Amino acid sequence: MLELIEIIVNPESFNKSRLDSITGEIYFKINEFFFPEEGWNDFVIVILNWWLYAFKNFHALNDGSFEMLFMDGPLKVKAKKNESNEFEMVFIRSYIDFEDCICTIKCSESNLKKELLKAARKTLREISNQNWQTSDTEVLKKQILDFSR
Repeated sequence: MLELIEIIVNPESFNKSRLDSITGEIYFKINEFFFPEEGWNDFVIVILNWWLYAFKNFHALNDGSFEMLFMDGPLKVKAKKNESNEFEMVFIRSYIDFEDCICTIKCSESNLKKELLKAARKTLREISNQNWQTSDTEVLKKQILDFSR
């Protein structure tokens, strides 16, 4: 069964440091499951750039899978296309000598793409409203344009 995933970003949580790093809440929600956890705070712009780039390269290289990494903590989501053309998404916490697969779900490619774009656009809208411009926000603007094509 296909699950509907959400990528949650909370613009009210965004904060820009003196060093121009922008942090805020970013996490996955599938029904009542949250990864890494509800309210997870991380480097939201950097992470969205990584995820958009990984998804785009997955298509360009016709790779079998790609990873969406978090910056804080040894956390990642591995997305692999199966024979039914669905994504099998594995939510992983890594340790020194093993990986703990916390949850595995299946979702549609269109659901994942839509959620990536929605989270990136919502984030960029708030960054623009705050008039926060950094090299990372410029990359995010370009990523969104490239991704939408």
